[in-house]
Amino acid sequence: MKKFIYSLFVLACAVMAFSSCEDVPAPYNMPQEIIDGGGGETAVDPMGTGTETDPYNVAAANQVGAALSAGESTETVYIRGIVSRIDEIDPSYGNATYCISDDGTPNNQFLVYRGYGLGGERFTSVDELKVGDEVIVKGTITNYNGTIELNQRNEIYSLNGVIAGGETGEGDGTEANPYSASQALELIKAEQFESGTKYYVKGIISKVEKFDDRYSSITYYISDDGTTANQLQIYSGKSFNGEGFSSIDDLKVGDEVVLVGEFKLFNGTPEVNMNSELVSLNGETSSGEAGDSNISISGDIVTLTNGAVTAGTETATLNVADITDLKKGDKPSSLTMSDGSVITFDANGETNGPAYYVTDMRVYKNNIMRFSCKKTIAKIVITCSGDDRVGNETATVSFNGNEAEYNNVFTEDKGGGVQLRITNIEVTYAK
Repeated sequence: MKKFIYSLFVLACAVMAFSSCEDVPAPYNMPQEIIDGGGGETAVDPMGTGTETDPYNVAAANQVGAALSAGESTETVYIRGIVSRIDEIDPSYGNATYCISDDGTPNNQFLVYRGYGLGGERFTSVDELKVGDEVIVKGTITNYNGTIELNQRNEIYSLNGVIAGGETGEGDGTEANPYSASQALELIKAEQFESGTKYYVKGIISKVEKFDDRYSSITYYISDDGTTANQLQIYSGKSFNGEGFSSIDDLKVGDEVVLVGEFKLFNGTPEVNMNSELVSLNGETSSGEAGDSNISISGDIVTLTNGAVTAGTETATLNVADITDLKKGDKPSSLTMSDGSVITFDANGETNGPAYYVTDMRVYKNNIMRFSCKKTIAKIVITCSGDDRVGNETATVSFNGNEAEYNNVFTEDKGGGVQLRITNIEVTYAK
């Protein structure tokens, strides 16, 4: 009888082990296929660089993890996803083990092991995190005995668009600080908006669905990262100032937009209601020119500002002192910045063209610098070799998304104007 009871006990334990394997934390060798939901196929393309301003999506995090050797970990990275499964929230230790995916389904999940809550605070309740919550998590990706996970003591950086301190990471819906696509999506889902009020929203076009020739409008979708995961529908939207589009080709997947319109929850579908208007398209405003650009000079610092976008924290730099492959007097056609972005130089018909002089790069009258960067440019800060080497007061700048052009305009009949002698350049990208 005792053997029979013991056999039943062993059988019950075996059944429990198989049926609860999805709930076993990673250090107990949870098979990677369990985390993947059994699918094993990448739902979306890997995107992001893992920084605070450009987090990995889950596909990218899984890709980075797959390249790690057993026991190897990355530096601290940021990952954006939707909570797809919660294994455990333990208020006694203040941590949680859960999975995230790009679309909120169990497919291609990524394990977040024993992480803390928003801003690194300890969980005090099992209700603080729910399936469907949109998060950005911060921590190190590790290969733990073949299981890819975000290592313990990670933390939630952003929860449903809110960062630690209760501030939104993306915006407040105003023209100066638009909502992100994900933030707008959550507000509409929760019906936390005023009917009839127009809100500003920014995002990257993830899908262009339909052109309606009756109204000259386009129905399209935007998201924070340009993927179709977590996208927001812009229903029957209009172009600048409420003008009609001419064809579906007026918008393209990958375009960065700011728009203004009313929110609506239509039969359970969050959307920006019909007749929304574009405010900017790839940094350009309705005139087709870069919106509110200006040049300010303070001492030996020249700042070029793109007023159509909000500056983030990600930057690219060029330090002239670090250039080693040029000699004094060389006239390079281009220079490469820290992230691979390129600055090209043009004499613009003048005898003296931009030249390298060891301690600085010199831009003479009417010379042009063109920036071709990795992302939308919000600001360019140029440090000069002196406060009398900051370019002409008549200089101009224009922005167009990832590109910018500085022209050291000089209109006098005589003289050479003021040179721009560059020692360092820092480009700040838009949020």
